[in-house]
Amino acid sequence: MSLDPKRPIKLGPSAVLAAVATGVLLCAPAGALAAAPSTVIDLTSSSVNASKSSVGVASNGTRTVTWVQNLGPIAEPTGYAIRGLRVSTKIVRVTTGTGKKRRTVNKAIEVKTPLAIVSESGKTVRDAVSSTASNGTTTVAWSSLDENGTSVTVRAIRITPTGRVGAPIELAAAGSRIRYLQIRSSANGVTTVVWRRDDSLKSWIEARRIDAAGLPGQTLDLTPDHGAHFDPRVAVRPNGSADVVWRREGVSRAVMQVRQIGPTGELGEIIDISNPDRPAAEEPVITMAPNGRSNIVWTEWTGSAYAMRLVRLDSTGARGRYVEVASQPTSPSPSVGVDSAGTATVCWTYRNRAGQFKLRLKRFSATYRAGALVDFGPAGKDSLVEGFGPTMTVAPSGMTTVVWSAVQGTAFPPQVYLQGVRIDVKGGRGATSTIVSPGRAGSVPDLLHYPTASVGGDGTAAIAFTRQKAVTGSPALLKLIAWK
Repeated sequence: MSLDPKRPIKLGPSAVLAAVATGVLLCAPAGALAAAPSTVIDLTSSSVNASKSSVGVASNGTRTVTWVQNLGPIAEPTGYAIRGLRVSTKIVRVTTGTGKKRRTVNKAIEVKTPLAIVSESGKTVRDAVSSTASNGTTTVAWSSLDENGTSVTVRAIRITPTGRVGAPIELAAAGSRIRYLQIRSSANGVTTVVWRRDDSLKSWIEARRIDAAGLPGQTLDLTPDHGAHFDPRVAVRPNGSADVVWRREGVSRAVMQVRQIGPTGELGEIIDISNPDRPAAEEPVITMAPNGRSNIVWTEWTGSAYAMRLVRLDSTGARGRYVEVASQPTSPSPSVGVDSAGTATVCWTYRNRAGQFKLRLKRFSATYRAGALVDFGPAGKDSLVEGFGPTMTVAPSGMTTVVWSAVQGTAFPPQVYLQGVRIDVKGGRGATSTIVSPGRAGSVPDLLHYPTASVGGDGTAAIAFTRQKAVTGSPALLKLIAWK
């Protein structure tokens, strides 16, 4: 794509990859969305491009943000580094006024601790993901490509609740191509990392676990037939066991499969979960309920429409009944979350008759009772940015926060906002609120993309997003914004 530095770039996935920045949004655990966010805090300098951000929230509300940034000049980096920031809240006593108006009150301040995680000189970081356990331990995993572009290594690092960065842990030695890392940490401190490996002729799914002491287990080959396997996703139970779901392509159809990893690393059987009478299954997402039942949602092509299905697996691999969530003519890009009662919330995109991308949401109780369909999203002629789905987080109480990027009508230069909605446990929906605006209409705006979310035990939602100036050569900036 050729870019003119004097013209804003057009919307689309290639445009937003030109240069990115990242920020974090904090949502209060209860109530409707606030009218305006707090002051934006700059976290990186103008000499840094930040990308591949992840955010996690510990049970005490401490947030840990990780990201990838360039080493050396932005235009010609000499390598990449993984950096992080831990943000906690500290209560201090503050005295104001004099004389009879003198008052001493409690004030909450944000304490920011920088984390220099690792530098990869001469290499390209392809994937970087992190997961924060409820006790505040964060595990970061990444894959790096050597300077010849032929060999990939996967490593991980542990960050303790006090902010101490451990030594790198090798998860996969240099070898064939590895992509699509996924990571989840359980309440007992066990972390499971999964990825897809391929050698250009076949592809398979592998996993490796890191115990609470930071010691890696053996590499687990989850798909020993080494056929064509894609899109691995993982969810973990409090005892460290995990369910991994992926898509397997055959000659005439694609199926959805899942396999369980036991608490000590033992493997269960591969289970086919998609409808054998439908030609294609795709877009898997998975989350774990506190009772140890995984909730898996995926899309199946029926021959005339995209149908979403939900199924639950308990810790023994026993399946619950199948639920048809919805059916529509466009691919839905679903998200799924679950609350402490075991109620699953499914959110997806759809295109209305005017061609605009909007959002829908539906809940299913632990006993499979379906809630009402909720329609929401950008108002009026505004639309979700095509190709960039929403992010959703569900608090233990059931309070759901959905955030997305929206384009305002057909204006040019494009005005891309970060917007959000909160939906309470009874399905009550707050008004759509603009969280971050890209600037004045007619000026060169920012493009606000790639929201990702995490939620802590107190219900505080942390949402990371990328921010890019809509002209080539603009530096990426990492931001932090509190929405309370």
